[in-house]
Amino acid sequence: MDHLTVKVPAKLNLALSVGALDERAMHPIASWMTTISLCDELSLIKLANDGPSRFATIWHNDAVVSGDLDWPLATDLVARAHRLLESTTGRSLPIQATLRKRIPLGGGLGGGSSDAAAMLLSLCQLFDLKIGQLTLMKLAHSLGSDVPFFIQGGHALVEGIGENVTPIEHTAEIHAVLAFPPVMCSSGTVYGIFDELAPSNLPQVNREKIEQLYNSLNPENPFNDLTEAVFKGFPELEDLSKQIQNIAERPAHISGSGSTLFVLCDDPLHAEHLAAALNTQLKIPCLSISSGQGVAMMTNSTDNA
Repeated sequence: MDHLTVKVPAKLNLALSVGALDERAMHPIASWMTTISLCDELSLIKLANDGPSRFATIWHNDAVVSGDLDWPLATDLVARAHRLLESTTGRSLPIQATLRKRIPLGGGLGGGSSDAAAMLLSLCQLFDLKIGQLTLMKLAHSLGSDVPFFIQGGHALVEGIGENVTPIEHTAEIHAVLAFPPVMCSSGTVYGIFDELAPSNLPQVNREKIEQLYNSLNPENPFNDLTEAVFKGFPELEDLSKQIQNIAERPAHISGSGSTLFVLCDDPLHAEHLAAALNTQLKIPCLSISSGQGVAMMTNSTDNA
């Protein structure tokens, strides 16, 4: 195999419980995460020599949102994942990488983490690297708290600071509308506000509350402990949430630390109609999606063996 292209799914937090700061000055969480049909695309070409790898990031031509993609290569999660595997394997992995993004930046959908996971998985496939699942999960966690989840994808209960990922057997497809406000939320800012708002006796994460949703998920019962902090830091999102609720006649929820808002729908047709209505009435990009997309699904490859 000398090149491949993979789909790189975003995620929704259908439920997010946040605990008090631990001894590492980190917030443990419990979250029901699911990968969704909104995907970036990562293309890798194996280079014939051991020269330097090349990385390009552009917006996909059908992306419903866009923004500045100019950041240092040293901080790029895709490039960092590549360097990490080169360091781990002790060998050069020369590639030309092109990432075509559809997942908004700063939207709480895990785009950067999913891109990093896709790079790890794709390099293992392209270069036939014999790296076990446990090692791959540890490498993923060193890149970011959401990256291990994307190594697995589907539905999962994610706990701790992202290192514990337990698959959830949820066979019913979930349909929703995503609304993309012109706001980027910083996780650090949101968690800082959360700490200001949190009582001194903040309870530990509530795994049981999440587990109760597995067989009874409805448009009203997703929850996110960061919602108050998001709305305090970005009050325009609270206003938008109320407007969406008035149009949808059901609640709008925050994914992760924001800024994406989502509404659960009854079926694909309901989602398509609601996305069109929100787009027309609120003049913001909206998209209908479904759940459970696999991580790094093969869409194109060439095998010259």
